[in-house]
Amino acid sequence: MRRGLIGLTLAAACGGGAGDTAGDAPMITGTIQPEGEDVSGEFEGYRAFAYDQGGAFIAYISSNPRATCDKVTDYLTVGADPYDPVDVLVAGKCDFFIYLSSGYDGGLSHSADKDDEELDTVGPGVSLGCAMGEGEWVYERRDGDDKDYYWSGRWWQGAPVTYSFDFSGGDGSEVVMDIAMQEYTGAFIYEEFANDPASGDVEGHVTAEWCTGLAGTGLFGG
Repeated sequence: MRRGLIGLTLAAACGGGAGDTAGDAPMITGTIQPEGEDVSGEFEGYRAFAYDQGGAFIAYISSNPRATCDKVTDYLTVGADPYDPVDVLVAGKCDFFIYLSSGYDGGLSHSADKDDEELDTVGPGVSLGCAMGEGEWVYERRDGDDKDYYWSGRWWQGAPVTYSFDFSGGDGSEVVMDIAMQEYTGAFIYEEFANDPASGDVEGHVTAEWCTGLAGTGLFGG
């Protein structure tokens, strides 16, 4: 996944890997259901990683209990060789990426509603990616880009539009994140005329490990 990230605002590319979700209980759970579709993505956040510096903040929540700071860093790094994220993504599950370019000073409390008229300054830096339906992880070329790892089923990508966040910590320590999301904008991005909003309660109390590797992914500080 070298051409961006699972972010609508970050020129994304979608990779994948199978994972074993046996073990610890997930910190955040829920289901994302695109409207009018018979597929959905389960959110089971087992591992989380975060980094902040100079007011900027980055975090990643993985549905794979085998995820580590190093593996997530390798998966996200822009411009690196293709990386098979077998220990980062899980078939049928969703992962979560957050990036704030400024304003993080050891905490963040923010909420938004899809019917709000006020511009949401946090939402554009938040992205979900879900490997939905039947499929497998394949190494191939798409849309004229270099070869990379993709989910052969239906890949939905989006962002919350009705949600609340309460984050605290960082600066070398763990980051505690209380997250609740209900409605989403998004699409099956590899399908023609894609416009697939979704709904579903996703919530939890997440403790993110301090991960300095995220600073070098090419996604931080831009």
